[in-house]
Amino acid sequence: MTSPTVAIGSGPVRILSDLHLGHRLSRIARTEQLRPLIAGAATVVFNGDT
Repeated sequence: MTSPTVAIGSGPVRILSDLHLGHRLSRIARTEQLRPLIAGAATVVFNGDT
């Protein structure tokens, strides 16, 4: 078994986890609120519980 390979371009990488989008207790009510977090990132990884 081989692991998946991900090509990451040059530049900053942002890894976001446990956003729980759509959950009533999430601090992120709208996806537009993510813009400042991902601004300038070459790669964004949503790591679980999105």
